[in-house]
Amino acid sequence: MKKKFIVLSLGLLILFAFVAPVIAGPTNGQKVPVTLKFTVIKGAPGERWDTNGNTSQRRDWRINYTVYLSIDGAAPIVGKSVDVRDAMVFRGEKVGMEVYRQDTVMSFPTEGGTFEGNEMLLLTDVNIGPPLTFYLKAHAVFHGTGAFEGQTINADYDGPQGGVWTGYLLKP
Repeated sequence: MKKKFIVLSLGLLILFAFVAPVIAGPTNGQKVPVTLKFTVIKGAPGERWDTNGNTSQRRDWRINYTVYLSIDGAAPIVGKSVDVRDAMVFRGEKVGMEVYRQDTVMSFPTEGGTFEGNEMLLLTDVNIGPPLTFYLKAHAVFHGTGAFEGQTINADYDGPQGGVWTGYLLKP
């Protein structure tokens, strides 16, 4: 029994010795702040299904944005973002809540690369308007391609619509 415990302990220590540098490595001077700002260009509603209880589902809801990406305080890089959403929408008399899972591709032709990934969005206090207003909680992870190969953006936002997302970029 004691021998098994020692062998198991040594095995875990050896495993930790291999895993620890991988866990610690990405933030070793390679983590820089980023901001993202999205401005709506246009959208297409996709498919919609309504139920009896103020709930609807949407699929393939496309929205195009101009996106402004600032890395480590530099002047923003301007690109285009194409988002495809699947959503559950819950509406009451005064408060609405919309939950989205969104696939996003942000392309930056001047830089020769893209960031692609997924976002989770929660919209509350939705007022159809006009103008449309809501409160947004969001989190996203995007991986880079082309000139951004090997880089990852991790960003989030919590505030009224139209604000600036903050996060970090992990460089290889």
